[in-house]
Amino acid sequence: MSDFKYRAFISYAHADESIVSGLHTALELYRIPKALVRLLRLRSRHIRPIFRDREELSPATNLTGALQNSLDQSEFLIVACSSSASSSSYVEQEIRYFKQAGRSEQIFTVIVDGADGEQLFPPALLHETTDKKALGALLAEPLAADLRPIGDGEQAVPKLIASILGVPYDDLVKRHASERRRKLQTVAAATTIGMLFAASLAIYAIAQREVAEAQKAIAELETKRSLQVVSFLVDTFRVADPATENPREVTALEILERGRARLDGELLEQPRVRATLLTAIGKVYQNLGLHDESAEALAYALILDDLPSTSRIDRHIALAGAELDRDRFDEAKDNLASARGLLAITDEQSESIVSLEARLNSTYGFLSLRFGDYESAKEALVLGVELLDRAYGPDRRETIAARALLGSIYLDFEEYEEAEPLLLSALINSEQLLGEAHSQTNEYRTLVARVMLETDRELEAIELLKTSIRELVPITGRNYPGVAGAYMHLGRAYNQLGRFAHAQEAFDDALEIGEAIHGASHGFNGVVHIFASLTATRVGAVEVAHRRLDQAESIFESLFSSDHVLFGMIAAYRGVAFGAIGKIDGAVSNCRYAMTVLGESAHYEAELCSPWLSESLIE
Repeated sequence: MSDFKYRAFISYAHADESIVSGLHTALELYRIPKALVRLLRLRSRHIRPIFRDREELSPATNLTGALQNSLDQSEFLIVACSSSASSSSYVEQEIRYFKQAGRSEQIFTVIVDGADGEQLFPPALLHETTDKKALGALLAEPLAADLRPIGDGEQAVPKLIASILGVPYDDLVKRHASERRRKLQTVAAATTIGMLFAASLAIYAIAQREVAEAQKAIAELETKRSLQVVSFLVDTFRVADPATENPREVTALEILERGRARLDGELLEQPRVRATLLTAIGKVYQNLGLHDESAEALAYALILDDLPSTSRIDRHIALAGAELDRDRFDEAKDNLASARGLLAITDEQSESIVSLEARLNSTYGFLSLRFGDYESAKEALVLGVELLDRAYGPDRRETIAARALLGSIYLDFEEYEEAEPLLLSALINSEQLLGEAHSQTNEYRTLVARVMLETDRELEAIELLKTSIRELVPITGRNYPGVAGAYMHLGRAYNQLGRFAHAQEAFDDALEIGEAIHGASHGFNGVVHIFASLTATRVGAVEVAHRRLDQAESIFESLFSSDHVLFGMIAAYRGVAFGAIGKIDGAVSNCRYAMTVLGESAHYEAELCSPWLSESLIE
C-alpha cells in the first residue's frame, strides 16, 4: 500500500452536508473482515482517515493550495453524487484535478441524493478530461453505490468498500457472514451485572446512568466478556495502596484516571467492551468538566468499533457537547450534523430514539446559546423538553437537565419569573434523584444562586454558592468547572454587597481554577475578567480594570463576532472604568455602544452605565 496521509478524499456539494457527514462516519467505522485483511495484506481493518473539507467555495473560486495538497495526499477520491453535486464547480474541479494527475482508476462514486431522471453525475465523471476546461469524449456512466432508500440503502457503504478494495461485493458479504457465524458460535448465556459499587463511592452517583448503559451493552456479550468487564470495573474501584490511601478521601477523578489508564493496556481484543467503557468514561469526564479528556475518550470510542447506529448517534452527541465546552464550534457542529444524519436514516422507533432526538435539540440549543442566538436556543430547548416529557416524564435525569438548561436560557434573558421555577424544580428533583453532593445537583444549585443574585437576594446566593463549593471539592477536587463557576458568581455577589476584598479573592480563585482546567485563553476566563474589572474599578485600580477588559477582549476576539453580547458587556464595564476617573467621553461612547449591542434587556449593565447615558451628557 502506498503511503498516503488520507485513505480517501470525499468530494461533495455542501447542500448534501448532513448526508455526507453520516456517510463519512459510516465509512471510517466500517470493519473489513479479518480474512480479507490477511488476503489483501491490508494494514488496518478500516478505511481511514478520510478527508472531508468543511468550507464551501464560491462558483468562481479555484481549488486552494491546501485542497490540492489534500487531494495529492489521498489514495482515493470518493465522489458523492447528487443533483447538487452535478452542478457544483467545486466538485467538478476536484474530479478534474484527480483525473489530470492520471488517477482516474482511483475515483469511486456513491449516489447520496436526487430523483431518478435527474442529472446526478458531475460532467467530469461522464467525459474524458484534458488540460483545458473543455470536456472530452463521452464516457459510460460510472457504476455507483446508491445510498438512497430507493437504491442500495444501508448496503451502499459495503458496496462502496468492495469497489475500493477491488473485491466482488458478494465476496465481502459472504466473508462478513462467515465472521458473524464464528462470533455467534462463541456466545454463551448473557450475564446480568449487579450493583458493583458501594453507595459511599461518589463516582457511582456521577456515573449511575453511564454504568447502567455499559451494563446493558455488556449483557449482550458472552459470559467471558461480561466477567472481564466486571473484573475491570471492580478492580478500578479498589484503593491502590490501602496503607497510604484513605478510601474516604480518594476522589472520583483519581478513580476515573486509574480506569482510563488500565484501558490502554487491557481488553485489546475486545473492541466492543472497550468502546462501551470508553463511552462511559468519556461521559463521566464530561460530568467532571474535564472536556479534553472527555473528547479524547469519546472520539476513540467512536472509531473503535462499527457500533449500532443508536450508539454512534449517542457518541456523536456526547462528543459535540465536549467539543462545545472546548470552544471547538466547527467540530461540535460536525458531530451534531453526523448525529442528525444518522437519526434521519434510522428505522428504529423507541424511547431511546426520542431521548437522542431530545439530547440533539438540547445540544443545538447550547450551541446557539454560545453564539448569542438566544431565540434559537430557547426554541431548541423547548422542543427538547417536550420530547423528554413524552418519553420519560418530568422526573427523569434527562428531563431535569433539559429543564435546567431551558431555565438557564431564561436566566440569560433576564426572564427571572420563568427561570426560577424551572431551576428550583431541577434542583429539588436532582437532590432526590442523585443526591445533594452530585455534581449535577450542584450545577443546578449554582443556577438557582444566579437567580437570587440577579433579583437582589445576594445573601441567599452566597449561602447556596458556598454549599456548592463545599459539596463539590471532596468529590471532584478543586480544579473542576463547577467549582470555578461557583467562585465566579460568589465574587459577583460580594461585588454587589460592596465587599470588594472578598470579591477579589473569589475571582482570583475562579481564574486560577479556570486556567488550570482550560488554559488562559478559554472563554470562561474572559467572563471572569469582565466581572473582576468592576471590583478593580470600585477600589480605584482603574488601570487594572482596563487590563482585565483587554484580556477578556483578546480571548473573545478569537471566538465570537464583534456584535456578540460579551463585547457589549466589555464596553459597559470599560465605560464604568472611564467614568470612575472622570473621562466622560470614554464613559459615554463605551456605554452607548454597550447598549446598542446588549439591547434593552441588559438591565444590570444599563444601571451601571446610567450616569453616563443621560441626555445632557450624550448631547
